[in-house]
Amino acid sequence: LPAVFFGVFYSTKMNYQDQLKTPMWQERRLYVLKRDMFTCTMCNQYGSQVHAHHNYYEKGKKAWEYPYSALITLCDNCHNEEHAIEHDIK
Repeated sequence: LPAVFFGVFYSTKMNYQDQLKTPMWQERRLYVLKRDMFTCTMCNQYGSQVHAHHNYYEKGKKAWEYPYSALITLCDNCHNEEHAIEHDIK
């Protein structure tokens, strides 16, 4: 069944990039960034572009369906490093 948020239907077949544009993800992302005070949890850098990063992925889960404990704030450099490591592992 499609997800409904603020009266808008979201397809269960959304690609990941489209999921990141939804209000469901944006709300969760903002919560994580505020919780971590917009500071990278790896290098403690503040004041740079930051990302809400998933510590793991599970097949079939939408970006917003992960618990807050599975999400951390990373600066651009640390985020890129984490994804490079993930890519090397695969």
